[in-house]
Amino acid sequence: MICRSSLAAAFALALSHAPALADDLPQYDPAILAACLAGTEGAAREDCIDAGLTECLAQEADTTVAMMSCLSASLGDWDARLNQTYREAMERARARGTHNALRQSQRDWITHRDQSCEKAAEEAGGGTAAALIIEDCIRQETARQTLVLEAARDAR
Repeated sequence: MICRSSLAAAFALALSHAPALADDLPQYDPAILAACLAGTEGAAREDCIDAGLTECLAQEADTTVAMMSCLSASLGDWDARLNQTYREAMERARARGTHNALRQSQRDWITHRDQSCEKAAEEAGGGTAAALIIEDCIRQETARQTLVLEAARDAR
């Protein structure tokens, strides 16, 4: 049986090495995505979904941890963009009295996204790749939803 003090010591040791490990991870550059999106319109914007991620993965992201770091950073970039676009859409929807429908639509999309991504991981057989598959699926679906909301915003 592991005693609490041994567990605490192991945890403290791991944390003391965390900054060094983080420095060894590939770096994601959000400016790459921003530049890609700024230079494209319409359906061509889908070509930007992997912008930034590809460059991050090319930095010797040859471990699961490194790949997850790149995927998570890219997802964070797309998620921030989605949240901003959704807030803007909700402001317009409130003014038109359609905010409840927009909110429900977004909730339905989240449910669908999560179920689809879980299914993709199950179909791949799980294992250590499952986390990468889920993260990348959520990232791609979040990016696509962002582009849908941005296109609707820009069409007005």
